[in-house]
Amino acid sequence: MLDFLKQYPKSFAFAVLMHLAIFTLLAIKWELFSDPVKIEIGSDAAQEPQEPQPNLVQPMQTRTVDAKQVQEQIKLIEQQQQARIQEKERLAQEAQQEKQRLEEAKRQAAEEKRKAEEAERQAEAQRLKAEEEKRKAAEAQRLAEEQKQKELQAKRKAEEEKRKADEAKRVAEEQRKQAELEKRKAEEERKRAAEEKRKAEEAKRLAEEAHQKELEAKRIAEEEKRKAEEERQRAEAEKQKRLEAQHKAEEAEKKRLAEEKRKRELEAEIKRKELERQRAEQAAREAELQRQLKAEESARLEAERNRQIQSLKVRYVTEIAAKVKNNWRTPANVSPEAQCDLHILQRRDGSIISARVLNCNALASKQFQDAAVNAVYRASPLPQAPVPEVYEKEILFTFKP
Repeated sequence: MLDFLKQYPKSFAFAVLMHLAIFTLLAIKWELFSDPVKIEIGSDAAQEPQEPQPNLVQPMQTRTVDAKQVQEQIKLIEQQQQARIQEKERLAQEAQQEKQRLEEAKRQAAEEKRKAEEAERQAEAQRLKAEEEKRKAAEAQRLAEEQKQKELQAKRKAEEEKRKADEAKRVAEEQRKQAELEKRKAEEERKRAAEEKRKAEEAKRLAEEAHQKELEAKRIAEEEKRKAEEERQRAEAEKQKRLEAQHKAEEAEKKRLAEEKRKRELEAEIKRKELERQRAEQAAREAELQRQLKAEESARLEAERNRQIQSLKVRYVTEIAAKVKNNWRTPANVSPEAQCDLHILQRRDGSIISARVLNCNALASKQFQDAAVNAVYRASPLPQAPVPEVYEKEILFTFKP
C-alpha cells in the first residue's frame, strides 16, 4: 500500500477526495429525506408540527375529512415518494459510476505499478546484463593481459635463445674464418706454386698453340688451294672434254708440272714445319735456361745476402765483445789465460736484460766470472745491429781479456 502511495500519490488523493465528496453528499441527502411525513386531515392542524407525545393510549377520536384534500395529500405523498425513489436511483447510479471510476483508477494504478515494476525489472535486467558484459570484458582483458605476458615471456625466451644462437654462430663464424684464413694461406701458397707451374706450362702451351695455329692456317690455305684446284680441274676437265683430242698432250704436261709443284710445295711445307719445330724447341730450351739462370741468380743472391748477414753478425758480435772488453776492469790475481762463455739477453736498443756465465776454463775464478758479468753491464747499451736481420736477442760469445 505504501509503495502504491509513493508511486501514484495524485491518483490516491483524487480517490480520497471523491470518496469524501460522495459521503458528504449522501449525508446531506439523508438529512433532507429522513424526517417522517406527518399527515393531518383538517384545515387548522395541517401546517404546524406537533411535539412528540408519550406513547399513551388515547381514546380513538374521529374527525370528518374532506375527500378532495385527502386525494391531494395522497398525490403529494406519492410525488414525494417518487422523487425520493428517483433521487435514490440517481445517487445509486452516481455511486455505481464513482465505484467504476475508483475501480478504473485502481486498475490504472495497478497497470502503472505493473509497468513500473516491468520497467524496474527490465532496468534490473539491463543492469545485470551490463554487469555481466563488464565482467566478461574484465575477464577478456585479464585473459588478454595473461596472453600478453605469456607472449612477452615467449618473446624474451626467443630473444635469449636467439642471442645464444647468435653468440654460438659468431664463435663458429670466427672459428670458420680462422680456419678459412689458414686454408686460404695454404691455398695461396699452393696457388703460387701452381701459378709458377702454370706459367711455365702456359708458355709451353702458347708455343704449341702458335705452332698449331700455323699448321691450321697452312691446312686452311691448302684446303682452299685444293678446292681452287678442284674447281680449276673441274673446269679444265670440262674444257678437256671439249678439247680432249687437241689438248691431251698439254694436259699431261700440266699435270706433270702441277705434280712437281705440289711436291715442291709439300717439301717446302715439311721443311717449314721442321724449322718451326726446331724454333719452338729452341724457344723452350731458352725459356728453361732463363728459368734456371734466374733460379741460380736468386740462389746466388740469397747466398750472397746470407753471407753478408753472417759477416755482419760476426762483426756485430765482435763489436759487442770489444765493447765489453773495453769495460773490463782487471781484478787482482787473475790469470791472463782465463776465459768464459757469456750469455747476454738484450733489447733492440742494446739495453741489457740479463747477463750470465755459461762455461769457463779451469783458470777462470769466481772473481773473474763476476768481473766479466760486470763488464757486460757497464757496456750497456750494446752496439745496435746494423740491419734488422742481424739483431739477436740472445748473444753468446767467448770472453777473454
